[in-house]
Amino acid sequence: MKAKFIMIVAVAAVLTGCGAKVEIPPAHVGKVLTKNGYAPETLPPSKFRLPACFAYCDKLVLLEASDTGLKEKIKIFMPGDKLNLSVDVRGTLSIPTDVKTVDAIYDRVIASADNGQSIITGKVVYKTYGQQALRGIVRSELVKYSISDILANRETISQSIHVAITDKLKATNTPIIVSRFELADVQPPKVIVEAQEAAKEREIDIQKAEADAQIALVEAERALEVAKADRLVEREKAEAIAEQNRIAAKSITPEVLAYKKLETAEKIYTALAASDNVIIVPADSAGFSDVTSDAVLAKLLGREVGR
Repeated sequence: MKAKFIMIVAVAAVLTGCGAKVEIPPAHVGKVLTKNGYAPETLPPSKFRLPACFAYCDKLVLLEASDTGLKEKIKIFMPGDKLNLSVDVRGTLSIPTDVKTVDAIYDRVIASADNGQSIITGKVVYKTYGQQALRGIVRSELVKYSISDILANRETISQSIHVAITDKLKATNTPIIVSRFELADVQPPKVIVEAQEAAKEREIDIQKAEADAQIALVEAERALEVAKADRLVEREKAEAIAEQNRIAAKSITPEVLAYKKLETAEKIYTALAASDNVIIVPADSAGFSDVTSDAVLAKLLGREVGR
């Protein structure tokens, strides 16, 4: 019984003394934390076993070197417009893996536990070193413009901010690389949105009024052309009647008028002779008054025109 107990203790001691299996996944580097601090060597992605330990065991601490999404929502007071502007910035950041940068991060940033694994994430490094710098640069760059300029030239301004951020991080030896940056969403104040909507409505109203005026002008021009055509027709008719009257007037000579008088008198006398109640007294037809002559002339002209 005693021998069996000794064997169990020996096996447990062997198992305890065997170092743990660890892994550094892709897009990460690692350092081994010993009882005396981090080992100097930076380890690439790999799998290995930690040294055997009894009292003080070594621990692998990872550093995330993969691309990490960047997302910030910033409210900025725009002095030119005297209004607040809300912007959402998006980007991609990563951590350089040169020896100097990695050693500085391990020395100054505390790792956190993730599924039993100690790790320094890219987001932690960004919040520690880059967040305030990025926010400050975005503010200092955007206040150079008006809100309307930002809305109209968002892509160009995003590029200029990216350049400013990159230069600032390099100048301050910040252990972060921002590989992509953009103003993903610009939210102007409500008063500007309402003003733009009102301006657009006015523009639409003006365009509609101009279109209506153009239609009315075309209709008026057509009506004028029709009126001109109607006047031409009426004038042609009037000129035709006048021409007929002039021709008829030229054809009535004193001889023709005298003949018409006689012809008319003959018809009258013939009609009277056919009546039993009329007594005919011979008279000289030359005694007809000028009034009768005028009446005959008028009748003659009327009949000629009627033809």
